[in-house]
Amino acid sequence: MTPDQERRAGFMARGFTEMVYGKPWSQLSLADWAPGNSENKYLGVGEGNFPRGAYRLLYGAMADGGDEELHLRCHVRSIESHRTGVTVRATQGGHQRQFHGSHVVCAVPLGVLKTGGVHISPMPAAKTDAIRHTGFGNIEKVVMVFAKPFWHDLTHTHILHYSKADDLAFPWWIDMQRTHGIPALVAFNGGPYARALHNITAEQRLFLALRQLSTIFGYQVPKPIDWRATDWRGEEFTQGSYTAMLVGRTVNDLSTIAAPINGRILFAGESTNRARHSTADGAMSSGIREAKRLLRKPAVLLR
Repeated sequence: MTPDQERRAGFMARGFTEMVYGKPWSQLSLADWAPGNSENKYLGVGEGNFPRGAYRLLYGAMADGGDEELHLRCHVRSIESHRTGVTVRATQGGHQRQFHGSHVVCAVPLGVLKTGGVHISPMPAAKTDAIRHTGFGNIEKVVMVFAKPFWHDLTHTHILHYSKADDLAFPWWIDMQRTHGIPALVAFNGGPYARALHNITAEQRLFLALRQLSTIFGYQVPKPIDWRATDWRGEEFTQGSYTAMLVGRTVNDLSTIAAPINGRILFAGESTNRARHSTADGAMSSGIREAKRLLRKPAVLLR
């Protein structure tokens, strides 16, 4: 390949690895990324991949009605299984809380399991090994809303930018005007560059995004009227973004993470879904899977 062809090929290879799983492409398992049967792999491009009305309509409906008792802003510290049930210990407003039941579904992100944010007892050695050796990547976004879509030409959904530098900085932008009718751009970063963003402020991330956008267009772009910058790595209750299969490991590790403990502690979340890990629908369908397991029914009612 010519140097330019090599740069383009490298951009595409890193784009479909680091920008999906948030780990350096040299660490990712090719066997998992490109299986012979790709039927269950995520092939979306950012258009039409969101529930109409946003995700709040889904979790709002699931939390509404009935006699369920919700305890919000409880920081769960430990989950213990014993012969007659389970005990969950938490803190709420500086006070110690205990909850007892027959079963518990643990749906915390893999990053929390990795750091021991929730102590689980007993914890089988095989599950500990699977948690330790499954990757958890870094994906960060800067979302910017503008007074009008100055970039919009009615023909594209993405802006791709590959620079001569090797840092893959702000390479992928989604045009929300095209996908949702909102004059906004979402700038994605993944892998090593996204991890480095954790060390700077949200305002500095916005500055870098606008500077890169100005470079792409060749002129000084207007300032947004609203914006947000994520820091999933710095968030205590996530500590990263998506599950990533590393070299030498397989999705069998995700089945091990998903396996119940003593039939009492059940596990859900994208890191427990071997077919649809690293996706929001994979996380939601794993919750449905555990509801079926808990109720011992082939289907559950979604109201």
